[in-house]
Amino acid sequence: METIPALLEALRNMFQPTVFLAVLGGTIISLIMGVIPVVSGALMVIIFLPFLFGADPIVAMPFLCALLAASGVGGAVTSVLTGIPGDNNNAPTAIDGFAMTRKGQAGRALGLALGAGILAALLGVGISILIIPLMAPILMSFKTVEMFLIIVMALLFLSVLTQGSRIKGLFSAVVGLTLACIGFQESSAIQRLTFGNLYLYDGIEMSTVLMGVLAVPTLVELAAEGLPIAPLGAVAAGKLSELLKGMKELFTKHLWVWFRGTVIGYAVGIAPALGSATAVWIAYAQAKQGSKKPEEFGQGSPEAIVASEGARGVCNPGDLLTTLVFGIPGCSIMVVLLAAFLMMGVVPGPTLVLDHTALSFQMILTMALSVILGAAICFATAPLLVKITQVPPEYLFAVLMPLIILGAYVTREYSLDIVVVGLISILGLCIKRFGFSAPATILGFVMGRLFETYLVRSLDLRGPLFFLSSPIAIVLTALIVLSVVWGPVKSLLGRMRGGKPAMAGGAK
Repeated sequence: METIPALLEALRNMFQPTVFLAVLGGTIISLIMGVIPVVSGALMVIIFLPFLFGADPIVAMPFLCALLAASGVGGAVTSVLTGIPGDNNNAPTAIDGFAMTRKGQAGRALGLALGAGILAALLGVGISILIIPLMAPILMSFKTVEMFLIIVMALLFLSVLTQGSRIKGLFSAVVGLTLACIGFQESSAIQRLTFGNLYLYDGIEMSTVLMGVLAVPTLVELAAEGLPIAPLGAVAAGKLSELLKGMKELFTKHLWVWFRGTVIGYAVGIAPALGSATAVWIAYAQAKQGSKKPEEFGQGSPEAIVASEGARGVCNPGDLLTTLVFGIPGCSIMVVLLAAFLMMGVVPGPTLVLDHTALSFQMILTMALSVILGAAICFATAPLLVKITQVPPEYLFAVLMPLIILGAYVTREYSLDIVVVGLISILGLCIKRFGFSAPATILGFVMGRLFETYLVRSLDLRGPLFFLSSPIAIVLTALIVLSVVWGPVKSLLGRMRGGKPAMAGGAK
């Protein structure tokens, strides 16, 4: 793997007119939709994915990366101006950013948020580019057994760490694995869960599951509320001079707070399944703990905005690096991008990074380019973008639902795909209603075939004790066991410690 030539090729590809226009178009679309609460970058990828089937990955993948990267920028605008998070990872910004807006400091807050996001994205991309060449020897050590154990670990991490109920999280992953089993089994050609229906022999289309589990329930919930998306009369963004003033404050007063937040964000980003929604709150808590004015947090603290937006901005490149290098999603949002990779015939993992380094660099660089373009557009159009949040939800439903139905049909041109979207949407609504994990379900489906393939090969090559066949396999197995038993053991230790004072008190 030659790093410098691959990096130069990635830069050359990224600034080709077609590719650059695709990134710019994805950024603009993401900003317009990103200012609408709950319409996340992942949802936009799901909507556009069927229309990119068969497209050139050099153009299509940067477009999808731009949709994901710029949505956080648009979400920051919404969070600051209306107090409604554009996405889960904008929640801390909504708390303190909107508090500053109510004090008449909207421009200052936006400058802090956009500046922190730009710097964090650049830092994250730089670190990722430096790390990729160093990971080549590690990648060569991950073979069939190790990849199977990584998939198991990712399923456990996402299903356990993102849910209040471990059982619900694990059950959600099992539902996804079950959906992936529909159709022919590759090695034996045995049909499973087809019920004699020829349509199900090829399995369920990935975009169909994505739209049914994630997109439709979100739109139905929004339409059912019947309320304006944002409060009427939301405060305008302020003058350009105020935004520049906030960005200057970032460099002069809060650069150290920003740096701590970005270090936390990247460390969390490269860990499987955690993602930016976790990173922003860890950075927020750390910033409050180390602040000289912790009482300002929640009341309009610039440090809170800088730390959380820095963690959010740097987390995306880290998440993408994990997804590219190991073929497992760095967070729940990357589950959707991983599905997009597979639909386009791009298989993430060691082979992709080693054999197609330029494409890997190009997708990582797109993250920074999209954030820079998005921030520049926001500086000029923030007062206009915020008006999107006042679109009545019934209009939003009327525009996006036909696109989802059309997207379900155009992938394979099967009318039954539309029916399956409806059935899986009912499943998605149940998952949302009863507190199960939609990301864990999607990850189970996306990883289902790979899970089965690696399991069968591991048993054939190494036998039933394959998980003890190498040092890396033993370490991964230990991590899997630890992730399963840590919660109950920690709870048991807590109860034991809680009982000791009572016993001592009674003896006294």
